[in-house]
Amino acid sequence: MRTGPLENMTSSIALQMRCFLVLVRPKQWIKNFFILIPAIFGVRSLDVRLFPALFATFAAFCLFSSSVYIVNDILDQEYDKLHPKKRLRPIAKGDISAPAAAVFCTLTLITAAGLALCVNKTVTLLGGVYFCVNCLYSCRIKHVPVVDVFCIASGFILRVYAGGAAVNISISPWLMLNVFFLSLFLGFGKRRNELTHSKDNPQRRRAVLGEYNLDILNFYFFASCAMSLVCYSLYTIDPGTVRSVGSPALIYTVPVVCYGFFRYVFILFRQNEEIDIVDALLSDKTMLLTFLAGVSMVLSIIILSYLSTA
Repeated sequence: MRTGPLENMTSSIALQMRCFLVLVRPKQWIKNFFILIPAIFGVRSLDVRLFPALFATFAAFCLFSSSVYIVNDILDQEYDKLHPKKRLRPIAKGDISAPAAAVFCTLTLITAAGLALCVNKTVTLLGGVYFCVNCLYSCRIKHVPVVDVFCIASGFILRVYAGGAAVNISISPWLMLNVFFLSLFLGFGKRRNELTHSKDNPQRRRAVLGEYNLDILNFYFFASCAMSLVCYSLYTIDPGTVRSVGSPALIYTVPVVCYGFFRYVFILFRQNEEIDIVDALLSDKTMLLTFLAGVSMVLSIIILSYLSTA
C-alpha cells in the first residue's frame, strides 16, 4: 500500500521528534531528584504551596542538564562514532546535524533559564553555574584525572542547593558532605566501570582513563563509599536533623541505605558491560526496590512525625 506525501511528512516529523527526544536523554533526568532532598529532609515536602516552585526547579534543571548533554554530544561526536553504544546517539549517528543540535540547545537553555527565573534569582544563578561548569567539563576538565569526577560531584551539590533555594531551606553541612561523597562514589564507580570494559579496545575509551589504573580507582571508589555512609549516618543523628524531622527515627534507614550501596557495588563488579547508577536503578529490580523502600521509610518517618505534632 502506497503512502502519500502527507503520511511521509508526518512520519518524518515523528522520527525527527524522536531523535530530539533521545538527544536530551530524559532517562538521565532521574538525577535531578536530588533537588527534592532539602524539601524532603526539611519536612517542607508536605507543604503543597511549595510544589510549583519545586516542580519548576526540577523542570529547569532537567533542561539545563539536557543542554549540557547536547553540548557534550556535539563536542564528542567523532569519539562517539567509535563507541559501541554512543555511536547510536543522534548526532554521532547523523540523525541530527551539529548546527541543528546547537540551535535546539540554545532554545532548551533559554527555556530552562525562564523556568528558573519563575522560581527566584538564586535558582537561576545556580542553574547558570551548573551549565557553565559542565560546559567546562565537556571542553577540558573531563581530561584531567580526579578533577573530572570532582566536577561531576559539583553538579549534584548545585542541584541540592538549588532545591534548598527554591523552598528557602538552608543545607545541613552533613547533608552536603553526604551528597558530595555519594557523587564521588558514583563518579569513580563509573570511571572504574569504563576502564574495566575498555581494556580490550583502547580506541573507544576516554582519554582520561589512560591516567587512571584499577588500583587507584578501587581506592577512590571504596573510600567515597565509606565516607558517604559515615556522613549519612552522622546526618541522621545530628541534633539539627532530629529537630527538623521531629524524630530520631531516621537512623533506622541507615541499613537500607547501606544495602543500596553494597548492591550497586555488587552490580558494578558483576556486569559484563558499562553501566551507571541510572541503568542499575532501572534494570535491577532489587536495586529499585531498595531505593523505593528507603524513600518510603524516610517519607513515613516524616509524615508520622508531622501528624504527631499537628
